[in-house]
Amino acid sequence: MDGYDEGPPAAIDRLLEECRRGLDRVRPEDLPAAVAAGALVVDTRPVEQRERDGELPGAVVVDRNVLEWRLDPGCAHRLPGIDHDPERRVVVVCNEGYSSSLAARTLQRLGLVNATDLAGGFQAWLHVDPREGLPAARSGTAPGMIRRVVGEGLLAGAVGVAVMTLGEKLEQRLTGRPDSYVPARVLERLTALPEQAGGRAVATNWAMHHGQAALVGVVRSVMAHAGLRGPVASAKFAVIRLTTDQVLENATGVGAPPQTWPRGELAVDLLHKGVYAAVTGLVADALAARNGPGPGQRHAAVAPGRVGDVGPLPREAVGTP
Repeated sequence: MDGYDEGPPAAIDRLLEECRRGLDRVRPEDLPAAVAAGALVVDTRPVEQRERDGELPGAVVVDRNVLEWRLDPGCAHRLPGIDHDPERRVVVVCNEGYSSSLAARTLQRLGLVNATDLAGGFQAWLHVDPREGLPAARSGTAPGMIRRVVGEGLLAGAVGVAVMTLGEKLEQRLTGRPDSYVPARVLERLTALPEQAGGRAVATNWAMHHGQAALVGVVRSVMAHAGLRGPVASAKFAVIRLTTDQVLENATGVGAPPQTWPRGELAVDLLHKGVYAAVTGLVADALAARNGPGPGQRHAAVAPGRVGDVGPLPREAVGTP
């Protein structure tokens, strides 16, 4: 601590040591993993220090003098829009990791049994080598992030279409529905390739079927990295996938608007695209979660909805260089 003189242990030193014996303190390089596991990070530094040294991406800012009132699950003045589960891990951050230990122990006494603090505080976090695992929000350049999002999206889409195809083959065996060569027709007309009939178009059919699905998976990866994750995000993505199909099929004249389809054909298409969207979403979300919560999730940790005085987050909190 700045200005801290060595000497015989003072009462505050003994109190600090006692408090820390009850804390499972978080190392700076382990903070991203704690956040990914659902921890709430609370920055108690005064505004002067935050203006001088910068913000802590993803942290909820709470003044130290109102901390207990804002985090007590049973208090009428608790923070809105926050999961106040008493067993949720809460990581308190001060400038150098001293007052945060005292604050974390107080929170434990209020019933937040997993409250703890960041060892070394913001200054220790600020000086950890990014290669040791500091938040993705602070590491990597924009091109690097784009490559990661695209690569993960292609992988998620490829897995999604593989599972969808297995489901289609099973459904065809049960219903006797013949193979569809609509993907081949679309690709042939988009690229001016000669149109081939039946089995001669298998390679073209598979190229469009799997290639389009893998490419559209990139959209789901973008959603996941932005913080749009889970079943609701996958339902939105299913609409995107269906819309992509319809635009291509109608633009090339291969298909007609879906409201003109027989109900059975429409139901089968919705079923298979729903499977694709769900599986692609699961993979994209799992891959994105390795980098911690997205900007949207960080906003939600502070307040739900669109709140002007919460966002936008600092540039470093959304991965821009």
